[in-house]
Amino acid sequence: MIKVDSLYKRVNGTEIIKNVSFEFPAGKVLGIIGESGSGKTSLLLSLSGLTYFTSGKITVNSLTFTGESNGRDKDFIWEFRKQSGIVFQHLYLFPHLTVLGNIIEAPLHVLKEERGLAEARAVELLKKVGLENSKDKYPDELSGGEQQRVAICRALIMNPVVLLLDEPTSALDPQRSADVRTLLNDYVKQGHTLVIVSHSINFLRGLADYLLYMDEGEAVEFGETPEVLSNPRDSRTHEFLSHF
Repeated sequence: MIKVDSLYKRVNGTEIIKNVSFEFPAGKVLGIIGESGSGKTSLLLSLSGLTYFTSGKITVNSLTFTGESNGRDKDFIWEFRKQSGIVFQHLYLFPHLTVLGNIIEAPLHVLKEERGLAEARAVELLKKVGLENSKDKYPDELSGGEQQRVAICRALIMNPVVLLLDEPTSALDPQRSADVRTLLNDYVKQGHTLVIVSHSINFLRGLADYLLYMDEGEAVEFGETPEVLSNPRDSRTHEFLSHF
């Protein structure tokens, strides 16, 4: 379960998240949509525990994180962060490591996994996104779309309870977007939870169980995806979706 209660985040006196509340069950997919600058990525980073928020609370399964009580508790923050993996829009691949090295770095050093097993799992993930022949290349030898797929594999191999993705298909062509959607669907079928920030309604359609539309830091509309897409309650949601 992910539950967000009355979340606020202020930066230099400006509210970039304003009283956001929603809840959805584990093993489901939430798509977050909205114009650029609407607070989508700030909300995603708050869900990951990587940035603090001003007030309110976030519950992920059995752990509840509040800006007021947990912000300075390093042990708690570490436990909270261990539940989730995140794929940033700016991918942050290690330039000195190969594709394979990037993917197995965390399993080897965080999970203490045996190298042969980690490499086998990494290659299996790469096959699913069409990159098995690129495992020995370095990031600067890859296109932006290829780097994006490597970053997704790097997150998935850690098997996080919750996977957070910021624009995971922004550099992908339709075929590779379909490959990534299949990969993520398989991941959800294993009982995991996804939160995806995306400008692509087509990518989220058929993948996201729920949609959250944000505008100027507010959660304007939240509901099951078919209902939000076919019958938005708020005029701002209707206006946004009319462009797709």
